[in-house]
Amino acid sequence: MFLSPLPEYLRIIRENELRWRASAWGFAVSTVLMAVGLAVATSIGSRLFAIAAFTVFLVVAPCWLGTLALRRDLTVAAASGRVDAAWYAAIGLWSTSLYGFFMVGGHASVALLGTSFIGYAGVPQWAAWTTAVLGAAQALSFWVGWPRLFGMRGLLELPVIVPLLPLFVAIPLVASNLGPQF
Repeated sequence: MFLSPLPEYLRIIRENELRWRASAWGFAVSTVLMAVGLAVATSIGSRLFAIAAFTVFLVVAPCWLGTLALRRDLTVAAASGRVDAAWYAAIGLWSTSLYGFFMVGGHASVALLGTSFIGYAGVPQWAAWTTAVLGAAQALSFWVGWPRLFGMRGLLELPVIVPLLPLFVAIPLVASNLGPQF
């Protein structure tokens, strides 16, 4: 147990442990669902770009899932005083690198997904282009770390944006009834 007072964010996490764990599980589930959606997308649209999107996501998703697993347990343990602060800080730097790798690769896979639907009749072209352009802009913005807005490294640093952007394609695809039938 470390003797220094807990940083404010760790005190808040300790008080909201259940919400912290639920948030981590929600991110994990959304990551797995996005991988499933990308796998389905390989059968429609431009197969080359869809397969590239799925492949990139398969490489970067374990980085995010590993970060979530570390943060889910280690952050709560640090908040409870069961983990040495120096060790927690070192693991935090490592998991931040994994998070960055996921953000760049995750947004790149979103851009590839949008690109795979450009010219496909089942998705409105504004949706395909929006997904492709926003995914590419997010990947580039996070990679170069500009613009810095509100302390965030990219345009929208929030990891929830990675699985939400494909909804621009998924909702019209399902609504068009031209997607794969299960």
